[in-house]
Amino acid sequence: MLVVSARSKNDYKSYVKYVRYTDRKKSRFASPAVTLGLIAACTAAVIAAFFVMGGNIFLYVVLATDILCALAFLFVRFIAPRIEYKKLGPQFSALQTFDFYDHILELIISGEKDTLSRIPYAKIVRIIDTPDAFYIYVTNDKALILNKTSLTKHETEKLLALFKEKGIKVTN
Repeated sequence: MLVVSARSKNDYKSYVKYVRYTDRKKSRFASPAVTLGLIAACTAAVIAAFFVMGGNIFLYVVLATDILCALAFLFVRFIAPRIEYKKLGPQFSALQTFDFYDHILELIISGEKDTLSRIPYAKIVRIIDTPDAFYIYVTNDKALILNKTSLTKHETEKLLALFKEKGIKVTN
C-alpha cells in the first residue's frame, strides 16, 4: 500500500547541505566560524606585531602563511563545492519520484531513460530530518535527498511515523 508519494529535484543548495550533514561526523569540531575566527585573529596579531616590532622577516613569513590559509579556507568553503557540484552532472538534478510503500521505498529518477530503484527499509542506515529536506542515507556517506517542498505537513508526519515503525534512526 502506498503511504506517501513525492517528487523532488536537487539543486546546488541541497548539495551543499548534503555535504555538510554527511561530513558533520568527521568535522564535528571544525566549524567554519571557528576557522575563520582563528585566521582573523592570526592576521590581527601579525599586523599588530608589525607596528610593535617593525618589518621583521619572520613577520612577513607568518603573514604570507596566514594569507595562504585564508585563501585555502575560501577555496574549500566556496569554490570546491561548486566544482564538485558541476561534476555530478544532470543525473543529480534530475526529477526524482519517491514512492514510500509499507515494505519498500521505490525511487524513479527521470531522464533520457528512467531509472527505478527499490530500496528495502532495512538497507537505510539513517535519516536526517532538516527543515528543508529528508536526507535518506543508504550508506554512511551516500544519501537520497527528498526536498520537503513537495510534501505537505501531514505527509511529513506520515513519513516520520513510517520511519519510526521501520526502526530507522531519524536525527535532526
